[in-house]
Amino acid sequence: MAEIRQATMFDISAIQACDLLCFPDEDPWDYFLYEEYIVFWPRLVYVAEDSVTGCIVGYVFAQVDGEGTENHGYIANLCVVPTHRKQGIAKELMDASQNALVQEYGSEYVSLHIRTTTLADIPEIAACDLVCFPSEDSSVCFSFFNDSILSPLKVVFVAEYGGRIVGYVVSMKLEEEDEAEEAAAEEEEDIQGYIDYLGVHPTCRKLGIAAKLMTAAQNALVQEYGCDCVYLHVRQSNYAAIDLYIKILGYIFHDTIAKFYVDGEDAYVMRKQLPGKQPDHLVLGFSHGGGCFWSKANAELLGLLDRLEIC
Repeated sequence: MAEIRQATMFDISAIQACDLLCFPDEDPWDYFLYEEYIVFWPRLVYVAEDSVTGCIVGYVFAQVDGEGTENHGYIANLCVVPTHRKQGIAKELMDASQNALVQEYGSEYVSLHIRTTTLADIPEIAACDLVCFPSEDSSVCFSFFNDSILSPLKVVFVAEYGGRIVGYVVSMKLEEEDEAEEAAAEEEEDIQGYIDYLGVHPTCRKLGIAAKLMTAAQNALVQEYGCDCVYLHVRQSNYAAIDLYIKILGYIFHDTIAKFYVDGEDAYVMRKQLPGKQPDHLVLGFSHGGGCFWSKANAELLGLLDRLEIC
């Protein structure tokens, strides 16, 4: 268990240590930047303190962007140490900052950016990927993302949250001669897409980021390649991902492939029929209460996205 409280100047050293545990490959913020946030946004900086040891095991730094009634919140930094993840601490920290943003500043949403990638993003994407999947080879990881970004048949999106890349998705159009397409196709005339890879940093799971990345990828498959449907593979033991795909994103079970993964685990093949071409929506955000803010033009999607609670 952890207690959520406002941060003070005396917490900065512990916050820096926490930061290094969460992001060992990155330099922590400068001491004076932590200090600046606590001075200028004292009601928007929270820490999670272990109720037994008294150690700081997580934190969130938020700020207000914009002016007057046009302001919105921004999460500058969010972290929970590996030993205390999957306990709901990240959500409690987010709830505390979101409540303060609403009550103190009248903010309507907290920004999260989903955007296409560039080659300059590869080191940060790879670092995130190796946290998500630590058994992977780093050189293979770099090569995969490099080839994916350069491929004319793939689109790669990243999620930027708290000033860092915290998630990514790789989608692709299946070519006619692709064996995976032959195995998955229901109708020969369908132009088919495939979700090749999806990951969200452990610190930022259960905040709806995976669903937003998937939505961006699906939209790109429609807009860029005219895809009629999309397929993906998922481990049979990955219940959280299966819930996301079925309950929130509308996928259905299509097939099962025995021993699909290197360790011998079977995979479900899942399929979703895609709608017609839709407007781009690459800038997303959380509203107070964990829902999702979209532009007015995309308001019809709110009924789906207000239920983001799995990843």
